[in-house]
Amino acid sequence: MDGNTDCPLVNRAGSGTFDGAPHIARTRPLPYNGLRLAGLAPSQRVASQRYAAPPMPDLDSEAIQDNGTSTPVASVAMEQKARRSLMRRRVHVGVRTLDLLQHRSFRLYWFALWMMRAQFWIENVVVGWLAYDLTRSPLLTGMAIGLNAFPILVVGPLSGVFIDAMDRRKVLAASLAAQGVLALVFGAIVILDRTNAVNMFVFILLNGVAAAVRRPVETAVISNVVPRVMLMNAFALSQLASSATRLMVPAATGLLIAFMGPGPTLLIGVALLAVAIVAILRTCLLTDAVRRTVHARSMLSDLREGVRYIRREPIVLGLVVLMIVALLFIAPVNLSMMPVYASEVYHAGPEVLGLLESSIGLGMTIGTVALASIGNVRRKGLVVLLSLVATAIGMIAFSQSTNLLVSLMIIVLYSSALVSFWTIAVATIQEIVPDEIRGRITALSAVSEAAFPVGTLFVGAMAQALGAPTATVIAGVSLILVVGAFAVAFPAVARYR
Repeated sequence: MDGNTDCPLVNRAGSGTFDGAPHIARTRPLPYNGLRLAGLAPSQRVASQRYAAPPMPDLDSEAIQDNGTSTPVASVAMEQKARRSLMRRRVHVGVRTLDLLQHRSFRLYWFALWMMRAQFWIENVVVGWLAYDLTRSPLLTGMAIGLNAFPILVVGPLSGVFIDAMDRRKVLAASLAAQGVLALVFGAIVILDRTNAVNMFVFILLNGVAAAVRRPVETAVISNVVPRVMLMNAFALSQLASSATRLMVPAATGLLIAFMGPGPTLLIGVALLAVAIVAILRTCLLTDAVRRTVHARSMLSDLREGVRYIRREPIVLGLVVLMIVALLFIAPVNLSMMPVYASEVYHAGPEVLGLLESSIGLGMTIGTVALASIGNVRRKGLVVLLSLVATAIGMIAFSQSTNLLVSLMIIVLYSSALVSFWTIAVATIQEIVPDEIRGRITALSAVSEAAFPVGTLFVGAMAQALGAPTATVIAGVSLILVVGAFAVAFPAVARYR
Protein backbone atom coordinates (compact mmCIF):
# COMPACT_ATOMS: atom_id res chain seq x y z
CA MET A 1 0.00 0.00 0.00
CA ASP A 2 1.34 3.42 -0.96
CA GLY A 3 2.15 5.58 1.99
CA ASN A 4 0.58 8.64 0.42
CA THR A 5 -2.86 7.19 -0.34
CA ASP A 6 -4.08 8.36 3.05
CA CYS A 7 -3.11 11.93 2.22
CA PRO A 8 -5.97 13.73 0.48
CA LEU A 9 -3.66 16.47 -0.77
CA VAL A 10 -1.41 14.21 -2.85
CA ASN A 11 -2.25 11.85 -5.69
CA ARG A 12 -0.33 8.99 -7.17
CA ALA A 13 0.41 10.78 -10.42
CA GLY A 14 2.76 13.15 -8.67
CA SER A 15 0.39 16.10 -8.78
CA GLY A 16 -1.15 17.42 -5.63
CA THR A 17 -1.78 20.47 -3.54
CA PHE A 18 -0.03 22.60 -0.99
CA ASP A 19 -2.83 22.83 1.55
CA GLY A 20 -5.48 23.01 -1.13
CA ALA A 21 -3.68 24.81 -3.98
CA PRO A 22 -2.61 22.73 -7.00
CA HIS A 23 1.12 22.41 -7.46
CA ILE A 24 3.26 21.83 -10.49
CA ALA A 25 3.57 18.20 -11.50
CA ARG A 26 7.09 16.81 -11.28
CA THR A 27 8.51 16.09 -14.70
CA ARG A 28 10.41 12.99 -15.65
CA PRO A 29 14.21 13.33 -15.88
CA LEU A 30 15.19 15.38 -18.91
CA PRO A 31 18.42 15.20 -20.90
CA TYR A 32 20.64 18.14 -20.15
CA ASN A 33 20.36 20.43 -23.16
CA GLY A 34 22.24 23.51 -22.03
CA LEU A 35 19.13 25.42 -21.03
CA ARG A 36 19.38 27.87 -18.16
CA LEU A 37 18.12 26.12 -15.03
CA ALA A 38 15.84 27.79 -12.54
CA GLY A 39 17.74 29.99 -10.15
CA LEU A 40 21.15 29.43 -11.78
CA ALA A 41 23.25 31.84 -13.78
CA PRO A 42 24.64 30.54 -17.10
CA SER A 43 28.05 30.05 -15.47
CA GLN A 44 26.44 27.86 -12.82
CA ARG A 45 24.54 25.41 -15.02
CA VAL A 46 24.39 21.84 -13.90
CA ALA A 47 26.71 19.74 -16.00
CA SER A 48 24.75 16.55 -15.61
CA GLN A 49 24.33 14.51 -18.79
CA ARG A 50 21.03 13.02 -17.70
CA TYR A 51 19.16 15.29 -15.33
CA ALA A 52 17.99 18.85 -15.31
CA ALA A 53 16.00 20.29 -12.43
CA PRO A 54 12.47 21.19 -13.54
CA PRO A 55 12.61 24.93 -14.31
CA MET A 56 10.36 27.33 -12.50
CA PRO A 57 7.53 28.20 -14.91
CA ASP A 58 7.05 31.62 -16.35
CA LEU A 59 4.04 32.67 -14.28
CA ASP A 60 2.99 35.17 -16.92
CA SER A 61 2.60 32.86 -19.87
CA GLU A 62 3.41 29.20 -19.39
CA ALA A 63 0.83 26.47 -19.19
CA ILE A 64 1.60 23.50 -17.00
CA GLN A 65 0.65 19.84 -17.09
CA ASP A 66 -1.48 18.85 -14.09
CA ASN A 67 -3.08 15.41 -13.91
CA GLY A 68 -2.23 14.84 -17.55
CA THR A 69 -4.18 17.83 -18.91
CA SER A 70 -3.14 21.29 -19.99
CA THR A 71 -3.88 23.70 -17.19
CA PRO A 72 -3.89 27.51 -17.40
CA VAL A 73 -1.44 29.55 -15.41
CA ALA A 74 -4.11 30.37 -12.85
CA SER A 75 -4.05 26.74 -11.71
CA VAL A 76 -0.54 27.07 -10.27
CA ALA A 77 -1.82 29.09 -7.35
CA MET A 78 0.61 27.44 -4.99
CA GLU A 79 3.71 28.72 -6.76
CA GLN A 80 2.19 32.15 -7.27
CA LYS A 81 1.17 32.28 -3.63
CA ALA A 82 4.69 31.34 -2.57
CA ARG A 83 6.24 34.02 -4.79
CA ARG A 84 3.81 36.71 -3.59
CA SER A 85 4.44 35.65 -0.01
CA LEU A 86 8.19 36.01 -0.43
CA MET A 87 7.77 39.49 -1.91
CA ARG A 88 5.27 40.57 0.74
CA ARG A 89 7.47 39.31 3.56
CA ARG A 90 10.28 41.67 2.58
CA VAL A 91 8.41 44.25 4.65
CA HIS A 92 6.95 42.13 7.46
CA VAL A 93 9.92 40.33 8.98
CA GLY A 94 7.92 38.42 11.59
CA VAL A 95 5.53 37.00 9.01
CA ARG A 96 8.43 36.01 6.78
CA THR A 97 10.13 33.98 9.46
CA LEU A 98 7.20 31.67 10.25
CA ASP A 99 5.28 31.90 6.98
CA LEU A 100 5.48 28.18 6.21
CA LEU A 101 3.84 27.26 9.50
CA GLN A 102 0.45 28.20 8.10
CA HIS A 103 0.58 24.94 6.10
CA ARG A 104 -0.50 21.79 7.92
CA SER A 105 1.97 19.36 6.34
CA PHE A 106 4.98 21.51 7.12
CA ARG A 107 3.69 22.11 10.67
CA LEU A 108 3.46 18.36 11.25
CA TYR A 109 6.91 17.68 9.87
CA TRP A 110 8.41 20.63 11.73
CA PHE A 111 6.91 19.30 14.96
CA ALA A 112 8.47 15.90 14.24
CA LEU A 113 11.82 17.61 13.66
CA TRP A 114 11.60 19.22 17.11
CA MET A 115 11.00 15.82 18.69
CA MET A 116 13.85 14.20 16.75
CA ARG A 117 16.31 16.99 17.56
CA ALA A 118 15.39 16.98 21.25
CA GLN A 119 16.02 13.23 21.41
CA PHE A 120 19.35 13.66 19.63
CA TRP A 121 20.64 16.22 22.13
CA ILE A 122 19.43 14.16 25.09
CA GLU A 123 21.32 11.16 23.74
CA ASN A 124 24.40 13.21 22.83
CA VAL A 125 24.77 14.72 26.29
CA VAL A 126 24.11 11.41 28.07
CA VAL A 127 26.55 9.43 25.91
CA GLY A 128 29.19 12.17 26.13
CA TRP A 129 28.98 12.26 29.90
CA LEU A 130 28.95 8.46 30.25
CA ALA A 131 31.94 8.15 27.90
CA TYR A 132 34.02 10.63 29.86
CA ASP A 133 32.85 9.24 33.22
CA LEU A 134 33.84 5.70 32.19
CA THR A 135 37.13 6.48 30.42
CA ARG A 136 38.38 9.80 31.84
CA SER A 137 40.11 10.24 28.48
CA PRO A 138 39.51 13.12 26.02
CA LEU A 139 40.66 10.85 23.17
CA LEU A 140 38.28 7.98 24.04
CA THR A 141 35.44 10.43 24.69
CA GLY A 142 35.94 11.90 21.24
CA MET A 143 36.12 8.42 19.71
CA ALA A 144 32.92 7.36 21.48
CA ILE A 145 30.94 10.32 20.15
CA GLY A 146 32.53 10.17 16.70
CA LEU A 147 31.98 6.43 16.26
CA ASN A 148 28.33 7.19 15.46
CA ALA A 149 29.37 8.62 12.07
CA PHE A 150 31.41 5.65 10.79
CA PRO A 151 28.47 3.50 9.53
CA ILE A 152 27.46 6.23 7.09
CA LEU A 153 30.45 5.31 4.92
CA VAL A 154 28.75 2.04 3.94
CA VAL A 155 25.09 2.42 4.86
CA GLY A 156 24.72 6.06 3.77
CA PRO A 157 25.21 5.67 -0.01
CA LEU A 158 23.05 2.52 -0.13
CA SER A 159 20.25 4.24 1.80
CA GLY A 160 20.06 6.90 -0.92
CA VAL A 161 18.92 4.31 -3.47
CA PHE A 162 16.03 3.23 -1.24
CA ILE A 163 15.16 6.85 -0.42
CA ASP A 164 14.65 7.50 -4.15
CA ALA A 165 12.68 4.28 -4.68
CA MET A 166 10.41 4.10 -1.60
CA ASP A 167 8.02 6.22 0.43
CA ARG A 168 10.43 8.59 2.16
CA ARG A 169 8.15 8.99 5.17
CA LYS A 170 8.18 5.25 5.87
CA VAL A 171 11.94 5.04 5.46
CA LEU A 172 12.35 7.83 8.01
CA ALA A 173 9.83 6.29 10.43
CA ALA A 174 11.58 2.90 10.25
CA SER A 175 14.99 4.42 11.02
CA LEU A 176 13.53 6.30 14.01
CA ALA A 177 11.91 3.12 15.29
CA ALA A 178 15.25 1.32 15.13
CA GLN A 179 16.94 4.11 17.08
CA GLY A 180 14.16 4.05 19.64
CA VAL A 181 14.54 0.30 20.28
CA LEU A 182 18.33 0.65 20.66
CA ALA A 183 17.97 3.57 23.09
CA LEU A 184 15.37 1.64 25.09
CA VAL A 185 17.71 -1.35 25.49
CA PHE A 186 20.76 0.76 26.34
CA GLY A 187 18.72 2.86 28.78
CA ALA A 188 17.70 -0.32 30.58
CA ILE A 189 21.37 -1.41 30.76
CA VAL A 190 22.31 1.94 32.30
CA ILE A 191 19.46 1.76 34.83
CA LEU A 192 20.56 -1.74 35.84
CA ASP A 193 24.11 -0.39 36.31
CA ARG A 194 25.57 -2.78 33.73
CA THR A 195 27.20 -0.05 31.68
CA ASN A 196 30.75 -0.55 30.47
CA ALA A 197 32.88 0.73 27.60
CA VAL A 198 32.08 -2.30 25.41
CA ASN A 199 28.27 -2.15 25.48
CA MET A 200 28.40 1.65 25.20
CA PHE A 201 30.53 1.47 22.04
CA VAL A 202 28.26 -1.24 20.59
CA PHE A 203 25.21 0.95 21.20
CA ILE A 204 26.88 3.95 19.54
CA LEU A 205 27.88 1.89 16.50
CA LEU A 206 24.45 0.30 15.98
CA ASN A 207 22.75 3.63 16.56
CA GLY A 208 25.01 5.07 13.88
CA VAL A 209 23.71 2.51 11.37
CA ALA A 210 20.13 3.73 11.88
CA ALA A 211 21.27 7.35 11.87
CA ALA A 212 23.02 6.78 8.52
CA VAL A 213 19.56 6.22 7.01
CA ARG A 214 17.75 8.80 9.09
CA ARG A 215 19.90 11.84 8.32
CA PRO A 216 19.72 11.89 4.49
CA VAL A 217 16.02 10.98 4.29
CA GLU A 218 15.21 13.58 6.94
CA THR A 219 16.73 16.23 4.66
CA ALA A 220 15.19 14.87 1.46
CA VAL A 221 11.66 14.91 2.89
CA ILE A 222 11.84 18.67 3.50
CA SER A 223 12.20 19.26 -0.24
CA ASN A 224 9.02 17.23 -0.83
CA VAL A 225 6.95 19.10 1.74
CA VAL A 226 7.44 22.70 0.52
CA PRO A 227 7.63 24.43 -2.89
CA ARG A 228 11.11 24.94 -4.34
CA VAL A 229 10.89 28.74 -4.02
CA MET A 230 10.56 28.40 -0.22
CA LEU A 231 13.39 25.94 0.38
CA MET A 232 15.73 28.43 2.08
CA ASN A 233 13.01 29.38 4.53
CA ALA A 234 12.14 25.71 5.11
CA PHE A 235 15.72 24.68 5.81
CA ALA A 236 16.23 27.68 8.09
CA LEU A 237 13.17 26.66 10.11
CA SER A 238 14.41 23.07 10.12
CA GLN A 239 17.73 24.25 11.49
CA LEU A 240 15.83 26.38 14.01
CA ALA A 241 14.39 23.16 15.46
CA SER A 242 17.93 21.86 15.93
CA SER A 243 19.27 25.14 17.28
CA ALA A 244 16.45 25.83 19.70
CA THR A 245 16.50 22.30 21.10
CA ARG A 246 20.26 22.57 21.44
CA LEU A 247 19.68 25.74 23.42
CA MET A 248 17.17 24.21 25.82
CA VAL A 249 17.64 20.45 25.90
CA PRO A 250 21.34 20.01 26.86
CA ALA A 251 21.00 22.20 29.97
CA ALA A 252 17.82 20.37 30.96
CA THR A 253 19.52 17.04 30.22
CA GLY A 254 22.43 17.96 32.50
CA LEU A 255 19.99 18.61 35.31
CA LEU A 256 18.08 15.39 34.58
CA ILE A 257 21.32 13.38 34.70
CA ALA A 258 22.19 14.99 38.03
CA PHE A 259 18.77 14.30 39.60
CA MET A 260 17.43 11.20 37.74
CA GLY A 261 20.52 9.51 36.35
CA PRO A 262 21.49 8.90 32.70
CA GLY A 263 19.29 5.80 32.21
CA PRO A 264 15.86 7.36 32.85
CA THR A 265 16.98 10.42 30.89
CA LEU A 266 17.58 8.25 27.81
CA LEU A 267 14.06 6.81 28.11
CA ILE A 268 12.59 10.32 27.81
CA GLY A 269 14.24 10.49 24.40
CA VAL A 270 12.59 7.21 23.39
CA ALA A 271 9.15 8.71 24.10
CA LEU A 272 9.99 11.72 21.93
CA LEU A 273 10.90 9.44 19.01
CA ALA A 274 7.53 7.68 19.28
CA VAL A 275 5.72 11.02 19.01
CA ALA A 276 7.88 11.99 16.01
CA ILE A 277 7.01 8.78 14.15
CA VAL A 278 3.27 9.47 14.48
CA ALA A 279 3.67 13.02 13.16
CA ILE A 280 5.81 11.90 10.21
CA LEU A 281 3.33 9.25 9.07
CA ARG A 282 0.59 11.91 9.08
CA THR A 283 2.62 14.31 6.94
CA CYS A 284 1.56 14.63 3.31
CA LEU A 285 4.11 15.13 0.53
CA LEU A 286 3.72 17.47 -2.42
CA THR A 287 5.03 14.79 -4.73
CA ASP A 288 4.64 11.04 -4.80
CA ALA A 289 7.98 9.47 -5.69
CA VAL A 290 8.08 6.96 -8.53
CA ARG A 291 8.05 3.53 -6.89
CA ARG A 292 10.44 0.91 -8.20
CA THR A 293 11.98 -2.32 -7.04
CA VAL A 294 15.61 -2.12 -5.97
CA HIS A 295 17.89 -4.92 -7.16
CA ALA A 296 21.49 -5.55 -6.19
CA ARG A 297 22.62 -5.03 -9.77
CA SER A 298 20.77 -1.74 -10.18
CA MET A 299 22.00 -0.38 -6.84
CA LEU A 300 25.57 -0.01 -8.08
CA SER A 301 24.36 1.64 -11.25
CA ASP A 302 22.20 4.05 -9.27
CA LEU A 303 25.10 4.91 -6.98
CA ARG A 304 27.44 5.57 -9.92
CA GLU A 305 24.79 7.85 -11.37
CA GLY A 306 24.77 9.92 -8.19
CA VAL A 307 28.56 10.08 -8.02
CA ARG A 308 28.75 11.25 -11.66
CA TYR A 309 26.24 13.99 -10.93
CA ILE A 310 28.26 15.35 -8.00
CA ARG A 311 31.50 15.23 -9.97
CA ARG A 312 29.95 17.18 -12.86
CA GLU A 313 28.28 19.84 -10.69
CA PRO A 314 31.06 22.07 -9.25
CA ILE A 315 28.81 23.94 -6.81
CA VAL A 316 27.47 20.75 -5.19
CA LEU A 317 30.95 19.20 -5.11
CA GLY A 318 32.45 22.33 -3.57
CA LEU A 319 29.79 22.57 -0.86
CA VAL A 320 30.25 18.91 0.06
CA VAL A 321 33.99 19.53 0.41
CA LEU A 322 33.28 22.46 2.74
CA MET A 323 30.99 20.27 4.85
CA ILE A 324 33.83 17.79 5.22
CA VAL A 325 36.13 20.62 6.32
CA ALA A 326 33.62 21.80 8.94
CA LEU A 327 33.16 18.27 10.27
CA LEU A 328 36.92 17.80 10.51
CA PHE A 329 37.73 20.95 12.47
CA ILE A 330 34.56 22.38 14.06
CA ALA A 331 32.27 19.49 15.02
CA PRO A 332 34.90 17.69 17.17
CA VAL A 333 35.31 20.81 19.31
CA ASN A 334 31.57 21.46 19.65
CA LEU A 335 30.54 17.87 20.30
CA SER A 336 33.43 15.92 21.78
CA MET A 337 35.54 18.56 23.56
CA MET A 338 32.79 20.21 25.61
CA PRO A 339 32.81 17.45 28.30
CA VAL A 340 36.58 18.01 28.56
CA TYR A 341 36.19 21.80 28.89
CA ALA A 342 33.48 21.33 31.54
CA SER A 343 35.62 18.99 33.63
CA GLU A 344 39.22 20.14 33.10
CA VAL A 345 38.95 23.86 32.29
CA TYR A 346 35.94 24.90 34.39
CA HIS A 347 36.27 22.09 36.97
CA ALA A 348 32.53 21.38 36.96
CA GLY A 349 30.05 18.63 36.20
CA PRO A 350 27.14 17.92 33.83
CA GLU A 351 25.39 21.19 34.75
CA VAL A 352 28.17 23.28 33.14
CA LEU A 353 28.38 20.85 30.23
CA GLY A 354 24.69 21.53 29.63
CA LEU A 355 25.34 25.30 29.69
CA LEU A 356 28.15 25.01 27.13
CA GLU A 357 25.99 22.93 24.78
CA SER A 358 23.03 25.27 25.29
CA SER A 359 25.15 28.30 24.38
CA ILE A 360 25.87 26.68 21.05
CA GLY A 361 22.12 26.22 20.69
CA LEU A 362 21.43 29.88 21.53
CA GLY A 363 23.88 31.09 18.90
CA MET A 364 22.42 28.74 16.31
CA THR A 365 18.90 29.84 17.18
CA ILE A 366 19.81 33.48 16.61
CA GLY A 367 21.45 32.60 13.29
CA THR A 368 18.56 30.50 12.02
CA VAL A 369 15.92 33.06 12.96
CA ALA A 370 17.91 35.67 11.03
CA LEU A 371 18.17 33.38 7.98
CA ALA A 372 14.49 32.43 8.08
CA SER A 373 13.61 36.13 8.25
CA ILE A 374 15.79 37.02 5.27
CA GLY A 375 14.24 34.23 3.21
CA ASN A 376 16.87 34.30 0.48
CA VAL A 377 20.56 35.12 0.67
CA ARG A 378 22.48 36.95 -2.02
CA ARG A 379 26.07 35.93 -2.68
CA LYS A 380 25.50 32.56 -1.04
CA GLY A 381 28.99 31.30 -1.85
CA LEU A 382 30.77 34.29 -0.30
CA VAL A 383 28.58 34.16 2.81
CA VAL A 384 29.39 30.45 3.23
CA LEU A 385 33.16 31.06 3.14
CA LEU A 386 33.08 34.11 5.44
CA SER A 387 30.88 32.22 7.92
CA LEU A 388 33.48 29.47 8.22
CA VAL A 389 36.28 31.98 8.81
CA ALA A 390 34.22 33.75 11.49
CA THR A 391 33.55 30.40 13.17
CA ALA A 392 37.28 29.60 13.25
CA ILE A 393 38.11 32.97 14.83
CA GLY A 394 35.41 32.41 17.45
CA MET A 395 36.75 28.95 18.31
CA ILE A 396 40.23 30.38 18.87
CA ALA A 397 38.86 33.14 21.10
CA PHE A 398 36.79 30.60 23.10
CA SER A 399 39.83 28.42 23.73
CA GLN A 400 41.72 31.32 25.32
CA SER A 401 38.95 32.31 27.74
CA THR A 402 38.94 30.98 31.29
CA ASN A 403 35.87 32.97 32.37
CA LEU A 404 32.75 30.88 31.94
CA LEU A 405 30.42 33.82 31.19
CA VAL A 406 32.78 35.26 28.55
CA SER A 407 33.20 31.80 27.03
CA LEU A 408 29.44 31.34 26.76
CA MET A 409 29.10 34.69 24.95
CA ILE A 410 31.85 33.77 22.48
CA ILE A 411 30.19 30.41 21.80
CA VAL A 412 26.92 32.20 21.01
CA LEU A 413 28.65 34.44 18.46
CA TYR A 414 30.59 31.81 16.56
CA SER A 415 27.67 29.37 16.60
CA SER A 416 25.55 31.95 14.75
CA ALA A 417 28.17 32.02 12.00
CA LEU A 418 28.41 28.22 11.93
CA VAL A 419 24.70 27.66 11.48
CA SER A 420 24.60 30.24 8.67
CA PHE A 421 27.22 28.22 6.80
CA TRP A 422 25.50 24.89 7.30
CA THR A 423 21.96 26.01 6.49
CA ILE A 424 22.90 27.87 3.31
CA ALA A 425 25.10 25.00 2.10
CA VAL A 426 22.41 22.33 2.62
CA ALA A 427 19.60 24.46 1.17
CA THR A 428 21.68 25.34 -1.89
CA ILE A 429 22.41 21.68 -2.64
CA GLN A 430 18.71 20.80 -2.34
CA GLU A 431 17.80 23.77 -4.54
CA ILE A 432 20.10 22.61 -7.34
CA VAL A 433 19.53 18.84 -7.24
CA PRO A 434 16.56 17.37 -9.21
CA ASP A 435 14.07 15.34 -7.19
CA GLU A 436 14.63 12.12 -9.18
CA ILE A 437 18.09 11.67 -7.64
CA ARG A 438 17.65 13.78 -4.51
CA GLY A 439 17.89 10.80 -2.16
CA ARG A 440 21.15 9.55 -3.65
CA ILE A 441 22.78 12.98 -3.74
CA THR A 442 21.67 13.75 -0.18
CA ALA A 443 22.96 10.38 1.05
CA LEU A 444 26.28 10.77 -0.78
CA SER A 445 26.61 14.28 0.67
CA ALA A 446 25.92 12.85 4.11
CA VAL A 447 28.94 10.56 3.69
CA SER A 448 30.91 13.71 4.50
CA GLU A 449 29.87 13.05 8.11
CA ALA A 450 32.47 10.27 8.16
CA ALA A 451 34.96 13.13 8.49
CA PHE A 452 33.63 13.74 12.00
CA PRO A 453 35.18 10.67 13.67
CA VAL A 454 38.44 11.40 11.84
CA GLY A 455 38.28 14.92 13.26
CA THR A 456 37.57 13.62 16.75
CA LEU A 457 40.69 11.46 16.56
CA PHE A 458 42.73 14.43 15.36
CA VAL A 459 41.41 16.91 17.92
CA GLY A 460 41.11 14.30 20.70
CA ALA A 461 44.72 13.16 20.29
CA MET A 462 45.94 16.77 20.43
CA ALA A 463 43.79 17.44 23.49
CA GLN A 464 45.20 14.34 25.17
CA ALA A 465 48.77 15.52 24.55
CA LEU A 466 48.48 19.33 24.67
CA GLY A 467 45.15 20.10 26.36
CA ALA A 468 41.76 21.01 24.93
CA PRO A 469 42.48 24.78 24.52
CA THR A 470 45.62 24.19 22.44
CA ALA A 471 43.85 21.56 20.34
CA THR A 472 41.04 24.05 19.65
CA VAL A 473 43.52 26.73 18.53
CA ILE A 474 45.19 24.29 16.12
CA ALA A 475 41.79 23.28 14.73
CA GLY A 476 40.75 26.93 14.23
CA VAL A 477 43.98 27.96 12.49
CA SER A 478 43.84 24.86 10.28
CA LEU A 479 40.26 25.73 9.30
CA ILE A 480 41.24 29.25 8.20
CA LEU A 481 44.11 27.92 6.08
CA VAL A 482 41.95 25.26 4.42
CA VAL A 483 39.16 27.74 3.60
CA GLY A 484 41.72 30.04 1.97
CA ALA A 485 43.04 27.19 -0.16
CA PHE A 486 39.47 26.16 -1.02
CA ALA A 487 38.61 29.64 -2.31
CA VAL A 488 41.47 29.31 -4.79
CA ALA A 489 40.62 25.73 -5.83
CA PHE A 490 36.82 26.28 -6.15
CA PRO A 491 36.33 29.87 -7.38
CA ALA A 492 32.84 29.02 -8.69
CA VAL A 493 31.57 28.52 -5.13
CA ALA A 494 32.72 31.97 -4.01
CA ARG A 495 30.93 33.52 -7.01
CA TYR A 496 27.70 31.54 -6.58
CA ARG A 497 24.60 33.66 -5.97
